[in-house]
Amino acid sequence: MTSSSPSPSANTNTRSSPQSQQLWIPQPSHHQLELFSVAPMMAHTNRHYRFFFRQLSQYAHIYTEMMPSAQIVQVFELAVRAITSSTSTTTTISSSSTSSEMMIPYDDPEAMQELAHRIYQCQQQTPSVLYSEENAGYFAGRNLLHYSILQEIMAPYNNNNNNNINNNEYHTDPIVLQLGGRNPETLGKATAIAMAFGYTQINLNCGCPSANVAKGNQAGAALMLEPTLVAECLEQMSQAMIHYQHQHQTNDDDDNYQQVQLSLKHRLGVAFANEYDADWDHAQTDEAAYQTCHDFLKVMESGSNILSKVQVHARLALLGIGDTNNLYTTNGDGGGDGIDDDDDDDDAIEGAVVGSQGDREPETNKKINHKRAQYFAKREARQATIQNRSVPPLRPKVVEQIARDFGSKWEVVSNGGIQSMSDVADRLQRPKGGNPAGDQQQQPQQQQQQVDNLLWQGQAVTGAMVGRAAINHPCSFATVDSVLWGASNKPKKTRFEILQTYMEYCQEQEDRLKTIFPSTTPTQWKHIRKQLVAVPFHLFMGEEGNNAYQRRLRKLSGRGERYSAKGMLDAAAREVPSETLEKSVEEHTPWADIEKFDFTKRSGSMHRTIY
Repeated sequence: MTSSSPSPSANTNTRSSPQSQQLWIPQPSHHQLELFSVAPMMAHTNRHYRFFFRQLSQYAHIYTEMMPSAQIVQVFELAVRAITSSTSTTTTISSSSTSSEMMIPYDDPEAMQELAHRIYQCQQQTPSVLYSEENAGYFAGRNLLHYSILQEIMAPYNNNNNNNINNNEYHTDPIVLQLGGRNPETLGKATAIAMAFGYTQINLNCGCPSANVAKGNQAGAALMLEPTLVAECLEQMSQAMIHYQHQHQTNDDDDNYQQVQLSLKHRLGVAFANEYDADWDHAQTDEAAYQTCHDFLKVMESGSNILSKVQVHARLALLGIGDTNNLYTTNGDGGGDGIDDDDDDDDAIEGAVVGSQGDREPETNKKINHKRAQYFAKREARQATIQNRSVPPLRPKVVEQIARDFGSKWEVVSNGGIQSMSDVADRLQRPKGGNPAGDQQQQPQQQQQQVDNLLWQGQAVTGAMVGRAAINHPCSFATVDSVLWGASNKPKKTRFEILQTYMEYCQEQEDRLKTIFPSTTPTQWKHIRKQLVAVPFHLFMGEEGNNAYQRRLRKLSGRGERYSAKGMLDAAAREVPSETLEKSVEEHTPWADIEKFDFTKRSGSMHRTIY
C-alpha cells in the first residue's frame, strides 16, 4: 500500500471516509487502530512474554497484566522517596518532617517526567538505592516483587532509553497498560505515573470476574454494576491524560506519532453464579445482552471523558464462582495486592506474610495456613476462569451491534472465543486469507469495499482481541502483520531464531538481577527461571518434536536453582528435529488439527501454561 490511511481521532465523532482506491488498513508505521491485540492475562502477558511475542508481530497491541492502581502509586512513591532522600532534586516535592507523606505533583507533567527520568537513571546507575530495605516499606523482604512491578511501570521508558537487547524494533510497541481498581483518585494518579514513563494507551479493567478482583475488591467485572462510578473513574483518568496529550500530538505524517488513548475493557454484562441458569441463557436471543451492554456504554458516552476505544468480551461475566476470603490487601483500592494473583506466591518465595508491614503477624503456623488457603483459592480461581469462558454463551453479534451504535465515536474491539486468524477475519467481517494491502484479485473486491465503507462510517468492529490462543499457539498469529497491516516485506524468522533471541534476552535478565540482587536465594532463582522458560513453552505447538521439547522443559524447570533459563531452553531445543527448528514461524499446524491435551495428566511444574 503506497498511500497512508487516515487515523481515527479520540476526540472526533466521525471518521474520515476512504479516498478512491484506498483501503482501510493503515500503513505499518501508523498502527493506532487496534486491528489485532493480545488480551491482558494475569501471570502471562508480563514483560517477558511481550518481548517474545514482539518477535512474531511488530504491530499487535499487547496488553500488560492487570496492574492494581494502588500498587503502582505505592511503588512510585517509594521510588520518589528513595531518589529524593539520596540526592538533591530540582523538582518541587514537599514533605513534612513529622510525616512520611509526600506531596507529589501528579498534575504537573514536566515535574512527573523529571521524576520518571531520575528513577530510570537510579535504576541504571545505583539500583541498590531503589531496593534498599530502609526504603522498601510494604515491600520489605519482597524485593523481587518490588522490582517486577517497577519494571512493568517503566516498560516504555526502558524501550526508549536502553541501548541493549531491550531496545529493538520488536519490543513492546504498542503496549497498553491495564489498570485495576475502583478509586477514581488513585486511578488518576496511576494514569499520571504511567504517562510520565511513556505509556500512551491506558485501559480500565471492567471485565475480570475473578473472585479476588470482582468480589474481594469490588473491581473488575463487578464495576459494571456501578456504571456511574466507572464514568467517574474514566473522567479522573482522562484529566491525567489530557495534561500529557499535547506532548504526543505531532504531525500525522510523523512515523512515530501515537495518539494518547483511553480505553475500557468490559463484558456484555454480569450475572451472579448462584442465580444463573445456563439453559435459560442459551435459549435467549441476543437482545437482552445487547440492551444491558448498551445501557452501560450510554453512561460512559454521556461523561466528560476522552474515551476512544472499548474492548467488549462477548460473554456475560459470572460473579461468585469459587468465592473465597480475599487473601490480598487492597490498600484502599481494588485490584488486589499483587500483579500475579494467579501466579506462584511471591511472599512464600520472599519469606514474608501477606499484609501491610504493620499488620504482619509473628512467624507462626499462620504462614503455613495462609499458603494452604491460597492454594485452594487459586484452584477455585482457575475453575472460575474456565467456567467464565465456557458456560455463558458467546455472542459476537452483540458486539457488532454495539459497533454500529457507538463506532462513530469509539473503536470497538471484539474479544472472546478467537482461536485462529480465521476467527480474526470473521470478527473483522473480512474475507479470509489474502493480503488486503497486497494481491487484491485474490479476494472479493465488492465485499472488501463494503467493509471499508462500514469502518469509516463507524459501523464495523475495528479489531479482534485474542486471549489464551496467543499463549497456547503463538505461531498461529505470526502472519498478523502481513494480513492486517500489509507488512509483506517483514523478514520471515525461523523458530530457532525466535528461541535464540529469547534465550539471549533471558541471559540479559539474569545478569541484571545478579547485579541488583546479589543475595538472591536458590529458591528465588528457581521461581524467576520458571517464569522465563514458561514463555516459549508452546513455540513448537503442533510440530514434530513438540512433546519431547515440553517434557524436557518441564523436567528442567524443577531444577531452576541450578540451571540458567538459557541453559534449560537450549537443552530442551536439542530434543527438536532440525527441520522443525528451521521452519518459519508463519508455517504452522492449525489449532483444530492438533490433538488436544489430557489436562488431568499435565505436570503442575508448568502450571502457568495450563488453561
